[in-house]
Amino acid sequence: MKEALKDLNICTDQPISVSCDNTSVINLSKNLVMHSRTKHIPIKYHFLHEQVAEQNIVLEYISTKEQIADIFTKPLPQEAFEHLCQKMGVISLSSLKFIHKYVAGQGEQFDRGSPYASLCH
Repeated sequence: MKEALKDLNICTDQPISVSCDNTSVINLSKNLVMHSRTKHIPIKYHFLHEQVAEQNIVLEYISTKEQIADIFTKPLPQEAFEHLCQKMGVISLSSLKFIHKYVAGQGEQFDRGSPYASLCH
């Protein structure tokens, strides 16, 4: 992950925070005890354990309802979908048109060079 950030000219010495809604994975990443019982666990979890041990990442618990990644990985009820969209700062095109009408009603205008200007007409 840090290599990808370096490609974008973003350098950090701090561990990267990764949100996870699975407490078992977080516990396993911190302490790989009972190795004989964890042999069957996929390589990606062992990779996470190594990254946590090397302090490249920090796994932080987040509740399942707040897990933004779910919007990309599973079908969600409309209420959950809208909640996660709002957390990401995504706004619908119809909302943007409403905002434009409101701003225009106040005597203001969007900058014509704005990427949103063409969407509002």
